[in-house]
Amino acid sequence: MDPSRAASDVPRRIAVLVPNPQLRGGGEKHGLAVAAALSRVADVTVVTDGVDSLDEATRFHNLDLSRCAVLSMRRGRSLPLRAAYRAQVPVPYLRRLQNWEDYRDVRRMNFDVFVNVGFESTLKNPSPRGIFVCMFPHRPAHLLWTESTRRVEARADRVGRLLGGTSVVLSDSYQQIVTNSTFTADWLHRWWGIKADAVIFPPCEDMRRPDTVRRRSILNVGRFVADVGDTLLKRQDVLVDAFAALTELHADGWTLDLVGPVHDEGPSRAAVEALKERAAGLPVRFHEAVDHADLVRFMNEARIYWHATGLGSDPEVNPGNQEHFGMSTVEAMSAGAVPIVLDTAGARDSVRHGVDGIRWSTLPELLAATREVALDEVRWAALSREAMVGAKRFSRDAFDRATLDLLARTSGMS
Repeated sequence: MDPSRAASDVPRRIAVLVPNPQLRGGGEKHGLAVAAALSRVADVTVVTDGVDSLDEATRFHNLDLSRCAVLSMRRGRSLPLRAAYRAQVPVPYLRRLQNWEDYRDVRRMNFDVFVNVGFESTLKNPSPRGIFVCMFPHRPAHLLWTESTRRVEARADRVGRLLGGTSVVLSDSYQQIVTNSTFTADWLHRWWGIKADAVIFPPCEDMRRPDTVRRRSILNVGRFVADVGDTLLKRQDVLVDAFAALTELHADGWTLDLVGPVHDEGPSRAAVEALKERAAGLPVRFHEAVDHADLVRFMNEARIYWHATGLGSDPEVNPGNQEHFGMSTVEAMSAGAVPIVLDTAGARDSVRHGVDGIRWSTLPELLAATREVALDEVRWAALSREAMVGAKRFSRDAFDRATLDLLARTSGMS
């Protein structure tokens, strides 16, 4: 859709829910990019959970959000929810109360279109027309792990229906449901019987800066989030152990650069500190606080990009633990880093095995692929060139066009 022609044909006021833009993750970047694209043709308000300004997110993600307003929705705005917090109401019921509060307050704003980019959100569409951007679907109550949790969630769903504001089956209130990958689309259909109206891959920035000097660096980008014990959800712990085995690369000046913020100062911080102890004496560098310029530099310096999210977790049992797309992988590819990534979920959309990267399933395969690329300059150069070409399939321009086309389709629906 041509923005210059579309301005008079689309809704004027659009709300985009991005609950926690300050987290700096791929999902937050995706949601803010939706807002930036739509702001070219409409008045856009980014709805957040208590964040008053998008300035920091704008700088970190290199997005133009200057045309977007912010609606900060702090928790506990209503008397019922404040009472529920004081009474320590169980989380499943609290979530339904939060949905009721958000639905009530956003509905009063009279937006023409509501775009929900909340991870596993069950918020009912509060506007005449709605788009749900599914990062990954929430698990249905009857598929939860224990009988007690299934009962609690089922009761909470009934309470949600009575209160209003909760849409357990998203297709009941949203006219368009899109996913961020074919993996997510598959699980949306398997769990909920909903066929996505479209797969719109997240927007990946072109990070290439030809003047940057390439180093012998293996890069991984991702938040440090505790999983179980000293393990991390993004499996940086596995990558450190794998790099420890590549002693011939250490001697040749290679480093492993781990980039990402620490999710919290409790379990996640403890897991990171334990990992730093394991990495002591190895050429492993941790970069917890980086800005956009730092991230661009790391991607252009790197020769290889590693990714292991989902390793050790069966995608058929715990699909939510996989990397549902992996924007950082594609952005590293755009800078010429060769991706060597776990062969699951979103990587199957973004990395063509043997063409613009290598997908692996076991740690021996990871080590063999890394040695193959690191020690053979001709092989690395060929994959690097193709990686830069392949990354263009997921450009911001392509994303903006698809998002505006989606809005045009939604505008014609009742």
